[in-house]
Amino acid sequence: MACRFIGCIDKLNQPEKHEAVAMLFGDAKDGSKLAMGALGYCYQTGTGVPQSNLDAYIWFNIAAAFGLNAAQDRDRLGDTFPPEQLIEAQQKAVQIFNTISEQLAAKSEGVMEMEDRNYPVQRTCPHCGSSDAKLMPPLGDYSEYQCLNCGTYRVSGSMEQLIANGVVDPRSAHIEKQNGHRCLVR
Repeated sequence: MACRFIGCIDKLNQPEKHEAVAMLFGDAKDGSKLAMGALGYCYQTGTGVPQSNLDAYIWFNIAAAFGLNAAQDRDRLGDTFPPEQLIEAQQKAVQIFNTISEQLAAKSEGVMEMEDRNYPVQRTCPHCGSSDAKLMPPLGDYSEYQCLNCGTYRVSGSMEQLIANGVVDPRSAHIEKQNGHRCLVR
C-alpha cells in the first residue's frame, strides 16, 4: 500500500492527477489514513479535485480519527467556518468515517453488511479472549466492549485497524484510563 501511495503522490504533480485522486479515494476507503490526509490536501489546494475547504476539513477530520496527525490542519480550517457549516462538515465526516469503519470491520469479520446488526453483539473480547464479551453500538471513533473479565473499555478505530492488520496483538495491549474512559492501548 505504501508504494502505491507514493506513486499516487508523484502523479498529483503530473497530468494524471485525476487518476491519482481516484486511487487515493480507493485507498482511503480501504482505511489508509495517509490517503485520507492526502485527500484533505487535494481538496485544500484544488489538486485533482475542485478546491473546497469544507471537503478538506472533512478528510483531515477522518484522517485524524484514523490516527494520522492531521488535527492541526483540520482545526485551522474549522476555525474559518460558521458554526452551522462546521456542524454539517462534522456530521458528514462521521458518516464517511462510520462507512469506512463498517466496511473494514466487515472485511475483517467476513461480514458483508452491518446495517442489520442489533446491538449489543456477542463477541470474543479482543483483550482477554473471553467469549462472553459484548460489542456495544459504536461511539464515534470508538467501539465499546463489555467483558466479564476486563470490564467496559473502548477500542479506537485506529487501534482496531492495527489489530486487524496484525500490527498489534490485543492480548499484549493494556487497558488504561484516557479522557475519563478505559481504553485499550499499546
